[in-house]
Amino acid sequence: MVSYINQLFGALTIVAQVGWLAVLLIWIFRRDHKIISFFQKNALLFSFLIVLGATLASLYYSEVVGYPPCNLCWYQRVFLYPQLILTGLALYHKDQNIFKYLLPLSVIGGIVAVYQYLLQLGLVSGAICGVSGGSCTQVYISNFGYVTMVMMSFTAFLLLASLAFVGRKKV
Repeated sequence: MVSYINQLFGALTIVAQVGWLAVLLIWIFRRDHKIISFFQKNALLFSFLIVLGATLASLYYSEVVGYPPCNLCWYQRVFLYPQLILTGLALYHKDQNIFKYLLPLSVIGGIVAVYQYLLQLGLVSGAICGVSGGSCTQVYISNFGYVTMVMMSFTAFLLLASLAFVGRKKV
């Protein structure tokens, strides 16, 4: 079952990355496209769904599967978990002003994820990870040659930051 879920999350990560790239290219070449308007209008709903999925995935891997979160994983959670409450409340109140708060949380969380991914690849070294949890360089799952839990986290933060960026614009 865990293997199936790992493959599913890995495939969803790649679909999200390809989708993000396609929308980015549309935005670069034609900002008035109906797809851009669609994401602007629904940015809050998509943000909530992404942060809900990422939160549940992180809890699944740590609490159900038993992978211990390292220090950097906890830092990423610090920037992810509040977004669930913020997007939920903003969605309920239809408050589009929330994006100015979500953007810095997503950018900082994404930076932490990139740093940890570079640690996992051995491209940087760091002493931030102590003995309180798992190793920051430990790769528990790897799909399609590059999709680890950290890459999944980075992808979620990238999507959230992008949605916060386009969502803050008036439609």
